[in-house]
Amino acid sequence: MESIRITARDLGQVLLDDFCERCFWFTKKFPLNQKHPFFSPMPGIVGQADSYIKRVVSSHLQQAGSLPLWLSEALGRVFSALDFHHVQSVKPNRWQFPLSNHCVLVGEPDAIWEFPDGRWFIADYKMASLSQT
Repeated sequence: MESIRITARDLGQVLLDDFCERCFWFTKKFPLNQKHPFFSPMPGIVGQADSYIKRVVSSHLQQAGSLPLWLSEALGRVFSALDFHHVQSVKPNRWQFPLSNHCVLVGEPDAIWEFPDGRWFIADYKMASLSQT
């Protein structure tokens, strides 16, 4: 039996209020090809913004040897034990992790940063803003 491949985005569907186990299983077991009329991996503007942010952060890291100040300060407020001013980029690779005999979790992070002490931070950019609700 062929394994069903599940991405991190797929796992996010499980948390939705209207999650349907049967619909989820059918879409994974019988996927539509990418040429059907409703296919869109991401809405265009979100995909372009995501790509732009990756290029900005990567360029700044290559040129300055650190993350952009806006990003390192935002991450530092949440992860105060880590110094995001001194990181090195690690090339992210596609990975897979078997969840069972018939289900494999797959993905590729947007970025991986290594700290001087050898710890790694796996980043996955999202287009969102913080709110009080």
